[in-house]
Amino acid sequence: MKTILIIEDNEHIRKANAEYLRLCDYEVLEAPTLEKARDELSRCKPDLIILDNELPDGYGVSFLKELRRALDIPVIMISAEGGTNGEREAIRCGADVYLRKPYAMEELLHHVAMLTN
Repeated sequence: MKTILIIEDNEHIRKANAEYLRLCDYEVLEAPTLEKARDELSRCKPDLIILDNELPDGYGVSFLKELRRALDIPVIMISAEGGTNGEREAIRCGADVYLRKPYAMEELLHHVAMLTN
């Protein structure tokens, strides 16, 4: 079973994504902050990370740069930020996929499946 770490401060979005992915036979870990994400990553290496860009204790893009220096894990960056600048920066910093909120669960699942197989 593939493991996914969801780093998202919005509890509703995090729980909805986690529930949907569990129904699709993924093991899901949840972190509402970058601090909690670092704790999770010190204990295990997930097969994929879903990373929100705006978190209470930092920006996902900054965390992504830090992550890329240490680990090679696929990352789906999610953000409510519109425009192409955020998307370009996320991809330049190592995101494999950039999704704008709101997104369809089927779209998320498509990218999760592609990146974990």
